[in-house]
Amino acid sequence: MLQVKNKVLYQNVLAHIRAEGLEVPRLGNVPVMELINNGKIKDVADIYYLLPSDFQKIGYSPEQSVDMVNSIQANVGCSICRFLMGLNITGMTLEIARDIESTLGANWLTLLQKDEGFKTNLPQEVRDSINEVLSNIEDNGVEDLIHIMRPTHECNRNALVPLAFLYKMGTEASRKIRKLLPSYGMREAKFLSEKTKYMLIGNEREYYSSKARTAHSLGIAVLLYTDFIELQDRTNPNKR
Repeated sequence: MLQVKNKVLYQNVLAHIRAEGLEVPRLGNVPVMELINNGKIKDVADIYYLLPSDFQKIGYSPEQSVDMVNSIQANVGCSICRFLMGLNITGMTLEIARDIESTLGANWLTLLQKDEGFKTNLPQEVRDSINEVLSNIEDNGVEDLIHIMRPTHECNRNALVPLAFLYKMGTEASRKIRKLLPSYGMREAKFLSEKTKYMLIGNEREYYSSKARTAHSLGIAVLLYTDFIELQDRTNPNKR
């Protein structure tokens, strides 16, 4: 009999599927268990970044695998629960996300940004992480984060591509870096996370910013964008 390696994650994934009403044919208990055991689902949000190849590895045909991914994509929306779970907020559980969803209602983002009284009822680690996420929302715009919670097939193909976060760079420098990232096999991160590889800054003062401290705490390298270009040109001379 198949045993799941992470029973808590398994229960949370199934609870999320039920709570969100995901209609994905063949995505039952056993496939979820196999995806967890194969390292394809490491947190709840990974459901939305599964590839056809992930399903093929657990026994589905190429056609069935594509249908599975298409079905998952067709269910993607932007509920509060999915938004919070997908941002990998420290200490966030499905129960807490659901509680936030039921309490804040339709104006959840505005209220979450302003309602300090509500946040005082949450665990400290959740409050701290939500405040960091809200800071990133203010820096990068709500629409960028909403887009992250609407993954497309292009997002899925890029799921393992190294990410670079641009911080306080001038318009010309930002435009230059965005143009170069694909040639380095990278793409831009919309906010800092454990999946980000580099934080690129426009001047040396930003080495001492709170954002840089956050990056260091996540193990992210902080570089001047000019040093980053030099490093990439030196290590990938044929990619320009």
